Amino acid sequence: MQRSINVDLLSFHACSKGEKDWTRRIGNDRHLICIEDPFVVSHDLGRVVDKFSIKVLTEEFERAYVM
Repeated sequence: MQRSINVDLLSFHACSKGEKDWTRRIGNDRHLICIEDPFVVSHDLGRVVDKFSIKVLTEEFERAYVM
């Protein structure tokens, strides 16, 4: 089971995707990965990530973790 946790970097408050209402697909916008905009915290920058770019992002996060 995959957990859906978002950490608000401004207040260091952990919250779920549901609390941000980032669970519904609207048009072509999806929420495969959620990236909170640091300037507009209600905006999900990851909403446009598709199944191809999620693979690239995952590989980059793994590469950064190893560093």
